[in-house]
Amino acid sequence: PSTNGVALNLGTATATGTIYDDGSDPDGDGPATPYDSDQPTVSIAVSPSGISEGDASETSAMTYTVSLSNPSAFATKVYVALSGTATAADYAAAGLTAETVDGVTSYYVTIAAGQTSTTFTVDPVGDTVFEGAETVVATISSPSTNGVALNLGTATATGTIYDDGSD
Repeated sequence: PSTNGVALNLGTATATGTIYDDGSDPDGDGPATPYDSDQPTVSIAVSPSGISEGDASETSAMTYTVSLSNPSAFATKVYVALSGTATAADYAAAGLTAETVDGVTSYYVTIAAGQTSTTFTVDPVGDTVFEGAETVVATISSPSTNGVALNLGTATATGTIYDDGSD
């Protein structure tokens, strides 16, 4: 560069800026507000909410969907606990990842970066024993993405296994 025909020496030609997401400011030197609302909220739902147990060869599955209110740039890990009146002998769950820490096994799902949901299924084990209606309650907890804890929306979803179609 020059001015009036006189060459100028250029010092530092770069500058660094920081973009703060969600108003967070880890080192205290930037703006702390206003907050934007792009941090996802995590929820769970089940469809259908009730199915017939059927006999051993006549079963169908309930699909539980764990979803984000909007996508994250990073994979999101969400823990899932199954409870209810149905026992593990009454159904087979698929699509959950097991994690054992200090002898305690937990299960979780992962929502891929850029996606807004993932699913797992609960498939009743058909039999000819009368058991009445039984529930499978899926409860989500401890959602996180890139080390950031996320908020929960709807944290439980209840599916019902009807004994041979009886409501």
